[in-house]
Amino acid sequence: RLEELLGQPVVFAEDTVGAQATAAVKVLENGGVCLLENLRFNPGEASKDAAERGSFAKQLAELGDVLVSDGFGVVHRKQASVYELAQLIPSYAGDLIATELEVLKQLTESPKRPYTVVLGGSKVSDKLGVLV
Repeated sequence: RLEELLGQPVVFAEDTVGAQATAAVKVLENGGVCLLENLRFNPGEASKDAAERGSFAKQLAELGDVLVSDGFGVVHRKQASVYELAQLIPSYAGDLIATELEVLKQLTESPKRPYTVVLGGSKVSDKLGVLV
């Protein structure tokens, strides 16, 4: 589906890092796209050990030049591909995050009244700080 949307071939690496991922990236031409296996499958991604996350992030950094984060629901997490990788290579917020931040700004700084908030999720305590 990604190939359809982009109008170009997408190379798929069946691993997150290592020989397969490196080989997949090396065959790319300028502007090419490589899709890595789900990073959550790598124990270094969400490890509680900062050194393990850092090691995984360094391996990811070797595969690309820049990081564009567009997962609004995860950018607050201390995970290798979110936190440590952003410290190793130039990093930017994607369009989805920019849109979410703009909406959040409107809702917190100058909301139109009446104002209703519907919250979902299991950790309400995480969301209370935004509301207060």
